[in-house]
Amino acid sequence: INAEYMGQELRTLRGIATTARAHKLLDAEMQSLVQQIETMEQVKPVGISTEPPKKIPQEITTYAWDQSDKFVKIYLQLKDCGSLAAEHCDLQWQSNSFTLIVNAPSGKAFRLSIGPLGGQLVEGNVRAKPDGSVTIVLRKENPSKWSDLLLKADKSKATPKMDKDEDPQKGLMKMMQNLYEEGDDEMKRMMSKAWYEGQQKKGAEL
Repeated sequence: INAEYMGQELRTLRGIATTARAHKLLDAEMQSLVQQIETMEQVKPVGISTEPPKKIPQEITTYAWDQSDKFVKIYLQLKDCGSLAAEHCDLQWQSNSFTLIVNAPSGKAFRLSIGPLGGQLVEGNVRAKPDGSVTIVLRKENPSKWSDLLLKADKSKATPKMDKDEDPQKGLMKMMQNLYEEGDDEMKRMMSKAWYEGQQKKGAEL
């Protein structure tokens, strides 16, 4: 309802009213309306934010790594970054893991998170070149060679079993996936070879 129209109606009613009680009630309503109008005039419209939306980083899934007794190095090659520099890279490391966020000049964002690592860290830094190549350098706490970049899964864990109520085919695939993820490099090579040979055999039978 329009505030000005309401004010006119209240004034009209007050002119018609004949009792002091009616005048008092209408005066109170008119005063309340005035206060509401003043409050509405003081409220400023909320402006639209001009801040750019936050970029969702693209997960990095491909990298190479190497090590010496004192250092571990992770190598990345990012595409469509613009003229990349170390200032565009944010490396956050902990004792046995790290996360790298790259906000490239091109507007793209990238993220790499790895852990738990095969050993403990005491320092980390990152280098970047304009062509998009990034090198993460991690200093080991104890000078020695790691058996792998990532901490090996506990071999004492029991072999995963299929749920009796689960579809046998799905259960088998899930069990094979767990074995692959927890296996060492030799296990992964053997399973990949077996899968490839199985696919070749199926193709020959068709």
